[in-house]
Amino acid sequence: MYLTKCNINFKTLFYLIFIGFIFTSCSSDDDAVAINQAPNDFVLEQVADGVDLQPQLTWQSATDPDGDAVTYQVYLDTQNPPLTSITNNLGVNAYGVQEELIPETTYYWMVVAKDSSGNTTNSNIGSFTTRDFTTEELLQNIWFMYSVNGEVETECNQLTNVEFTSGMLYEEAVYDLVDNGNCEVSYYMLGTYNFTDNSNLSIDFGEYVEVWEILSITQTELMVVVNNDNTLVLKR
Repeated sequence: MYLTKCNINFKTLFYLIFIGFIFTSCSSDDDAVAINQAPNDFVLEQVADGVDLQPQLTWQSATDPDGDAVTYQVYLDTQNPPLTSITNNLGVNAYGVQEELIPETTYYWMVVAKDSSGNTTNSNIGSFTTRDFTTEELLQNIWFMYSVNGEVETECNQLTNVEFTSGMLYEEAVYDLVDNGNCEVSYYMLGTYNFTDNSNLSIDFGEYVEVWEILSITQTELMVVVNNDNTLVLKR
């Protein structure tokens, strides 16, 4: 009789423990917090090479598995991966670059999508090369005289320089040896310039006008014929 009673109590205890375990497991499942997920993967739209200096950047919209609002941060740089952020908290999947980029330069860009919980997803990294320099853009700088009609100038004369400004002003400083043997500015010339076409420009000094035919121009060398006479090579 005693053994039978013990067996019944043991079975009852086991049953109660089993039921308690089930309720505890259910309670733990009910209390579990769902993990908020980052936005889904998305890709950039390709930007063609030779693009203008303020390109439009677009990308696929990044959807969020939890239905959270998604904003974007855009990175643009000349290094890969890009580190410079050019806009943040953008609510649309497109952005027009505000500051002019440098011509003939390769840029890398990337977009980071962020949901309202702070989870982020990076896009792929895209790249593009900006358009070529125009003749006017290349010309706007300080140039130093190198040679006249094929003859290399003296060290002093090579200090002679001309500057074409973005405001269409022309400045020239002519250097020469003076009586004491020093190399000094012998005179200045000021004028304005205008392009008559892509390879010709006129420089107006007030009393007379010079016509320059541009034979070739790069970022470092300019070759011109002045008034259909002297061929000048200037360098920077």
